[in-house]
Amino acid sequence: MSAGDVSNKARTDSEASEVDTSLRELRAECEQAWAQVKDRQQQVEQTRRLHSALSGDQAPLVAILREKERQMRAEVEVAKELEPQTLPRDAQVTEAALMEDLQREVSQLRETLCLVESQHRELIASLEQEQQCEQELTAVNHKLQERCEGLEGEHPPEDAVETVAQELVSKINQIRQTERSVMKRMAAFVTKHFPVPEPDEVAKVSKDLRSKKQQSKKNTMPLKDILLELMTKCVESPSDPYIELTDRHWPAYIELLLRCNIILQHPDNDRRVKLVPFHL
Repeated sequence: MSAGDVSNKARTDSEASEVDTSLRELRAECEQAWAQVKDRQQQVEQTRRLHSALSGDQAPLVAILREKERQMRAEVEVAKELEPQTLPRDAQVTEAALMEDLQREVSQLRETLCLVESQHRELIASLEQEQQCEQELTAVNHKLQERCEGLEGEHPPEDAVETVAQELVSKINQIRQTERSVMKRMAAFVTKHFPVPEPDEVAKVSKDLRSKKQQSKKNTMPLKDILLELMTKCVESPSDPYIELTDRHWPAYIELLLRCNIILQHPDNDRRVKLVPFHL
């Protein structure tokens, strides 16, 4: 026998040994599957015998056992239809498959770790902010308590209310005196520089403004009276400070007040004007 024949025979023996090993493994898996089928069959038989031994007053238990029997029969049918699965004999393939699964799990765990760390940082920042807010509120509370204790320790004089009332009355009187003085000076200034117009001047202005109604010196209001009316309306009716213009309001005075930005016209009715709220 030549060396080539010996080598071929050895290769053939090795392949035959591998085939025998695979057959033994498949036979062991088949025997294991057949044992599981027998076990299921025995469970079915036991259930059936138990079902036959039950009396008629145990209907709920019978229904439950019947459903279990159906489930076991279905599992037996599924086991019969499944083909035997064998693991790859190549160790490198198995290692590659396991490594791929491991890398996928590691990637998922890394993403989960990043998310958890981000949430952890947000919670720490929120906690620090809450702690800072708590410290500030605690400091304010301490200050308020000290202030309250200081106020409780002080004994106000018996005539403190009377003293405050007298101060308020004095301030009110001073304001009233200032108001009267200002009103007198304004009246004197307006009367001097803006007297009641002459009839000829009234007629001329009325003609220039194409007024159909004739005005006279007798029914024309002085400028100080117009200002007084505007101020009174502004103070007494702040919700509706507009006055209605009549023939007594000389158009020249109204135009003067408008140009000096002392009064404003109503946006929907130019015959109504109000004082500019300088006090607001």
